[in-house]
Amino acid sequence: MGDEVDDEPTGRAAKAGDGPAVDVDDDLWAFSPEDDDHEPTRSALPLVLMVVGVLAVVAVLVAVLAGGKDDKDETAAGGNGTEQPAGGASTTPATATCPRWPATVDAMGVPEVAAAPGIHLWYDFTGWHVRRVDGDGVPSAVVTVNSTTADQPPTPGAATGGATVGAGEGNTVVLTLPDADGTSEAGFDIPVYAQGVVIDFKDDAGQPLATDALTGGANAGPIVANPLTATLGQVPC
Repeated sequence: MGDEVDDEPTGRAAKAGDGPAVDVDDDLWAFSPEDDDHEPTRSALPLVLMVVGVLAVVAVLVAVLAGGKDDKDETAAGGNGTEQPAGGASTTPATATCPRWPATVDAMGVPEVAAAPGIHLWYDFTGWHVRRVDGDGVPSAVVTVNSTTADQPPTPGAATGGATVGAGEGNTVVLTLPDADGTSEAGFDIPVYAQGVVIDFKDDAGQPLATDALTGGANAGPIVANPLTATLGQVPC
């Protein structure tokens, strides 16, 4: 009987020119389902995708929370999401204001009370006015006017009905309304940069006039003090 043929796999037969023959281990080609050492490896791709998804969700939540905090910080800083100026100054535009004399002297034209017997003071768009209307018990009036701003002295205005007006001592202006029948009036002006005016009422004997003998402004209220100090204020235009 001839030689038996070896059915076991062997390494590839060498061909001419292949170089030295390589001995291949037969165990590399052997596989048995019962062999635990050769159990196929389970793919890790689903686990990787799950981890990436979780990280993406966490990143989105962090961004949302950070954005909400920034909005709150901006609102607290500027009230409308705008940045506050240094020092905490408000960005709200200031309300425009205009100079205005107090209601004790201010009037829009000649007050109605100025037609009644007495001594009346008011200020309107034409300047300052002192009027005397004769009547029982109405005294003469000598009125001295000074500015509370040293370099902004008052200036004389017009005079009618026997009244006179002129410069007094220092930077004052003096208005004289004599004890006479009828109505007399004298005026003065205050420079635009003056901050206030002091008005002193006396009779022709130099005695202070009682405040209840004087009215001021459109409200026709009594002058609250003699001398009277009126300060220029600022009101919304």
